Amino acid sequence: MDYEIQGTVYGNSMNSTDIPFLENKMIDPTSVSMKLRTLDDLPAELLLEILSYISSSRSAYNDNMLRPDPMIRERGKYVGNPANPNAELWSLCLTNRYLNYVSEPVLYQEFHHALWESPALIYFLRTIIRRPHLAGHVKRVSLDYLNLFKAFDTLWDRLAAPTTLLVDKDDIQLFLQTARQSLLMSRVNETRISKLEDSALVLLLFSQASNLRELHYNVSGNLLTQASTDLINTALWNMLVFDSKELEVFPFSSLKKVSLSYVNADEGSSHETGGFPLNRASAWLFLPSVESLELFRCTLGRFRPRSMLINSSGRTYDRLHVHRRLPSALSAASLTSITFRDSIVDPDALYDMLSNCKSLKSFDLEWSSRHVDYDRVGRALRTQKHSLETLRLNASKAIHDYCPAIEEIEYRVDSLGSLHDFKKLSFIDVPGLAITGWRIPLRLDETLPPNIQTLKIQSLGLSPLYQIGELGCVAPERFRSLRLIEVGVWELQLADYLMVNGVEFFAKQGVNLVITKLTDPSKYASGFNAGPLARLPPSLLKLMGI
Repeated sequence: MDYEIQGTVYGNSMNSTDIPFLENKMIDPTSVSMKLRTLDDLPAELLLEILSYISSSRSAYNDNMLRPDPMIRERGKYVGNPANPNAELWSLCLTNRYLNYVSEPVLYQEFHHALWESPALIYFLRTIIRRPHLAGHVKRVSLDYLNLFKAFDTLWDRLAAPTTLLVDKDDIQLFLQTARQSLLMSRVNETRISKLEDSALVLLLFSQASNLRELHYNVSGNLLTQASTDLINTALWNMLVFDSKELEVFPFSSLKKVSLSYVNADEGSSHETGGFPLNRASAWLFLPSVESLELFRCTLGRFRPRSMLINSSGRTYDRLHVHRRLPSALSAASLTSITFRDSIVDPDALYDMLSNCKSLKSFDLEWSSRHVDYDRVGRALRTQKHSLETLRLNASKAIHDYCPAIEEIEYRVDSLGSLHDFKKLSFIDVPGLAITGWRIPLRLDETLPPNIQTLKIQSLGLSPLYQIGELGCVAPERFRSLRLIEVGVWELQLADYLMVNGVEFFAKQGVNLVITKLTDPSKYASGFNAGPLARLPPSLLKLMGI
């Protein structure tokens, strides 16, 4: 395969002296052959090098160092030495500088920033800011552990006295200037940018990618503070509220999916005091295009009065009231899917969050607090009873490990309440008592939605098993769409009976019954073991042939 650069033809037998950009020279765009249109037109060796560093994988660096060709081993060293002028060749964005008008749109669609790959992030940010036409091709971005490489440190101090050079002074000036524009500094106090942290700045700079569809943002607990989160919220809210007539200038105006993950720097610290701070008026919930929001180790709390909007006159506004003044297209969240993993959720904040959604279809909550109020969660979910299709609730594994008697705690709570009004709800995966309750027991056949197709019960006791037989009797008439029932059982003997006698019965009704035998309950609350069969209703005993 041959290709042409600056009027010179090179084949697969090229060497380092044949390639002009190895000498860190810029190519005159007018001299680039128009034959180069796709990645297929590039030499295999060069294509391999580019793809290795697009992925920002350390394994690519290691592979290069093990290759027999001395030239390739030498080039691999540039990755770990950002001070080397030829290091630019091995970053994603500056590699594309030398391949202008060739294949840069393909290479820019996805950027994944892996552990310790700091130069690639700096070069990438520099390029999308200076070259908006390239920023428009960015579709997916994944950022991990931004605190580890310390590319920025405290930007204000670095600007005054630059030290070790992961970011030079010109780049810092460029980033700060862009951040000022993103923050609409005429409306936000100028001094706040001096406290801008690395993660907040990087996030705002990526808002320059106008066609960004997915953002996966993994930050460390010792870096992302409430102050930086408030700063991002304030910047986004100022844009939403005060520039609402210019939709094209909104940050993340094309964003469809957001994943925010919190990594605690101190693994031994309690999650009860940490988590990605998100309040019920967070701007992430009101970005006009976001459909899917995934939150890992998040703390969803009530509105904090000290976090306010600031307009050009210096007046402050409560976001909970301001969002009602937005244009109709922005007055409610466009979210269709919300996922919480290992998170602490305040039910009142959850109610506010869900009540602002237009048409939520999927809700998944894995809580990390020792207690969840099913009743109040149910009230929040009823704001979406007209659209909800999938519901999952569960305690995180950490809580089960920390509190082995979690079943005994949950025995003291009310249920979600009747789900009969959820006409579109077809998939349910919840603890048993979330449906049947304890203080106010409910029957399964009176609780389930009419169009239920899949019912998975993580049994926290015997309550839901009382009614499995009754449910099987009414399923053909009342739940014509029901196809799968999966039950987790602590009582191993009872599970054996249901497995032997229940599966065949449900199969005749067109329902697949799956019994999961859980851990031996003897190490849990002793009351769960005492005479389980004696407490079963006669209808179920008859069903099992007892």
